Amino acid sequence: MLIGCLFAVLVAREPHRILGRVHSGRALAVTLGLLLGSLTLSQLSPVAYRMSLGFALEPVLMGLLLLQLTSLRPRTPGWAWLDYLGRISYGMYLFQQLTMRIAQGLPGHFVPFELLAGFALTIAVASLSYRLYERPFLELKKRYHAPARAAARGARDLITPAAAHTPESSPAASCS
Repeated sequence: MLIGCLFAVLVAREPHRILGRVHSGRALAVTLGLLLGSLTLSQLSPVAYRMSLGFALEPVLMGLLLLQLTSLRPRTPGWAWLDYLGRISYGMYLFQQLTMRIAQGLPGHFVPFELLAGFALTIAVASLSYRLYERPFLELKKRYHAPARAAARGARDLITPAAAHTPESSPAASCS
């Protein structure tokens, strides 16, 4: 979760700099290669690699992959699936460790198959999470956010004007 927050902060602070570095086909290929390599090492040396570097590297690579997939979206019709991945990306980030681990337990231990199966399982679980958990909260936000904003504006209007808070009119000024 911390890695996802870090990505969000970095992109929010300097979107052009961060997205410019990961916004290429070559960067996507490198990320996929590193993720595939990490998953292969996890199979060859499950305990030593997984417990040391794997748990630190794979979430970063998966977060980077999601960032790249959502930032490479061309402005053409027919790429709605990338919009959908962007919509469910929080759930993908949350559940990717669990779903990738389940995919690694599939018989055969063929890493590319495990990667594809894990990605498909991640999308399925994240879709359910979005539909059953996130979307209802987003609807609540839409319903209550606008009235709360209007109420906050109304409360600000009820506060006395700034001129009433000048140093001359403060209670401390009348004591001198």
